Order: sequence, then C-alpha cells, then structure tokens
Amino acid sequence: MKSSTTVPCACGKQIPLEINGSQLPEHAKCPDCGATIYLIAPLGNIVTKLLMARAKHELQHNDATISTLLSAVAVEAEMAYLFSKWKEIDSGKLPADQTPEDRKA
Repeated sequence: MKSSTTVPCACGKQIPLEINGSQLPEHAKCPDCGATIYLIAPLGNIVTKLLMARAKHELQHNDATISTLLSAVAVEAEMAYLFSKWKEIDSGKLPADQTPEDRKA
C-alpha cells in the first residue's frame, strides 16, 4: 500500500513523505532550508497507523465507504497487535529472552 504523510521541519514547512508498504524512509530533506530530518519508527504498529492515515485521507476526499472499511481494518489489526504484545508481557520474559516455544505458546 502506498501512502503519504507530512513531516514538520524546523523552518515551519511541512515536508511531504511517500511511504511504500510498512517501510519508512530513513530521512527526509526539506526543499526550503535543505535540512535533513532523520526518521525513527514510531512506537506501536506502523501498519495500523498508516491505515488510519489513509482512512483520514479518503474521508477528506468524500469517500466514506472506503474510509469506514480502512478504519475497521485498522482497529482490528491494532487489537490483534495489542493482544500479542500483552501475551508476550504475561509470559514474564523480555522479548530478547523469549524462545520460539515461548512465542508459539
């Protein structure tokens, strides 16, 4: 899925950013001041954040049906992500210490 978002620069300009799939680019360059902004992955599930951004974009362009569908998918995906996250926390082990058997359980 291809989506777009903006990143604020120190000069006040909003830099457009194109995202393909769930891979974030490493940096964005401001066309006005030439500053390079290095991007880090946000906390949480990036795919659901991108789905919600796309749903917002579709709603702004008067496509309520696709917006509703994308929002529902994003909410379900976030719930599945949080369920998996809390199951890992309940196991009592840090993510780095978990074995494949722990993850399977």
